[in-house]
Amino acid sequence: MLLTNHPNPARLSFGVSAKMRNQVNISSQIPDHYKQYELSFGETEFTEGPFGCYFTQVISEPDWTIGWMNFFINKQVTFTPVADIPMAMLYCSLQGNIVTKLYGRPGLFSLQHRKFGFYYVPPKLLNKAVFKPGHYKSIYFSFSAAHLSKFVSQHLQFAQLQESLLQQALNGEQFQVFEFNSKALQIVNEIKECRLEGPAIHIFLQSRINELLLIYFSLLTAPLKDINIPYETAIRDASVYIGEHYSFDISIPKLARKAGMNINAFTTRFRKIMGTTPAEYIQRTRIEEAEHLLLHSDMSVEEIGAQVGFTSRTYFSRVFRKHHALSPLQYKHKWETATAQRSRLN
Repeated sequence: MLLTNHPNPARLSFGVSAKMRNQVNISSQIPDHYKQYELSFGETEFTEGPFGCYFTQVISEPDWTIGWMNFFINKQVTFTPVADIPMAMLYCSLQGNIVTKLYGRPGLFSLQHRKFGFYYVPPKLLNKAVFKPGHYKSIYFSFSAAHLSKFVSQHLQFAQLQESLLQQALNGEQFQVFEFNSKALQIVNEIKECRLEGPAIHIFLQSRINELLLIYFSLLTAPLKDINIPYETAIRDASVYIGEHYSFDISIPKLARKAGMNINAFTTRFRKIMGTTPAEYIQRTRIEEAEHLLLHSDMSVEEIGAQVGFTSRTYFSRVFRKHHALSPLQYKHKWETATAQRSRLN
């Protein structure tokens, strides 16, 4: 049976181990203290267990499905992502690094912070995704075979993706992954903030999907300029290392040695590939984790600063204020006030 017999493109769901299933609660309602992360549209599923919680919101059309996902993890857990039918998706990792095993694809790989790329996910087979404590955000766009065929003719490297989709192949595949640029991030933020209803929302979402595809394919066809591919791999490995070790002391010289470069070359290439300096990337990673702990733990500001790798409360507060124009406590109070106001309105 070919994929064209399915009415809508694939959806992605996340299973837990058999031992944990009796400890998991699933609801169609998102608790008030997570409302700031939700979309105003889509079918909602909120899942809570000993690992923390996550929720997904999904909206589908005949040509595409959008899935918005937030994970709030307080204890390391391995989920089993499953596609209900053969899945061709553009996956955008907005926050966090996730070590992943895709069924039929040799080895592990990382869904990296602020990266997006195409994947083929075989149907009803168990993949693996390892989540460490933290807040993870992502959005995926799943496409029908008919929609995929519209751009395969211009980008022949996607002929295999379309073929896998149509033939319901059993081996997963990863295609080219790129850094999420500011324009792509703006598009996702516009989707997140959309408050349209009825037919207007579907027209709006279709236009944003087209814009995101244009960005991806422009990156796919752009010349590599002077970026050396072996160096690019080393730099991306360094960014994964930062995402997994931000709570420890990370020195730029150590990162440069791991990448096999001197400090100046490493810093220059890191900025070219990642769009920011190594020091700024480390700070941003730590601040994003601190945001999650401020809003979803009882830890003190000093404890949070130490947990995410800052050497003192004063330094942590100074860096946090640079990113948010608020102190950590002011940020927490602002969020609690907004949550309380939403609760009264509801």
